[in-house]
Amino acid sequence: MTQGLKDFAPDEQSCFASAHMDTAEHGGTFFSMVIKPAASRAAWAHGCVRIADFFMDRFRIPTDRSNTEVRAYLVQHLFSCLQDLMEPSA
Repeated sequence: MTQGLKDFAPDEQSCFASAHMDTAEHGGTFFSMVIKPAASRAAWAHGCVRIADFFMDRFRIPTDRSNTEVRAYLVQHLFSCLQDLMEPSA
């Protein structure tokens, strides 16, 4: 059972972001995050790690010590994209 954002105390960072992996009716896989504006960058990073893990699991990329660089680059890319969305340039 997935714990919803409303199940946490209002000031706990855990209630500011969540990551999801869903499958569409046609079989495609979708990854998404819900992030509230008050979320800390630590919460952003947490969500990015979750999405990276979902991605690696879905596409059967081993998550052992030999693939830590793959995971690190994936998390870095996700965080960079998220930062661009959350803090657009003026």
